[in-house]
Amino acid sequence: MSGKESTGDSGVWGCLTTLCILALLIWGGYEWLDSVGRISHREETLITVNADWLVGESKECWSITLDSRSASLLNREIGYAMYAVNCGDGPQHSIKVNFYGSEIQGANLLIKWHCEREQPSFLNDDTFTCHETGIELAPTSNP
Repeated sequence: MSGKESTGDSGVWGCLTTLCILALLIWGGYEWLDSVGRISHREETLITVNADWLVGESKECWSITLDSRSASLLNREIGYAMYAVNCGDGPQHSIKVNFYGSEIQGANLLIKWHCEREQPSFLNDDTFTCHETGIELAPTSNP
């Protein structure tokens, strides 16, 4: 084997190693950005909306992450945080909502959201954007 072939093989391995490290950094960076609420997730969500919620107005809202039973019934992952958002005592609507926060968190957590009703556009009727503001243990009910 000549020295030239050996150098070519090490160059290929060096390139593959560099690509693997770069992929891990990108994936880790995405995960970190998602965890600090910098990645948007547009999800079909059940959200309670009062008729008097004006465009441009914001409200403090909350959701509870799915436990194993609920996740199985809804065909979602355990800890999914964006299935239903409570923003008051109004009727529940199924609407696409822009979320900034992690989709999957621990099971049975209460996620706090700051949600704003946005101006309807040509492409969307009602639009809401919710930013994660906090996490607490979900309240438990005693039988």
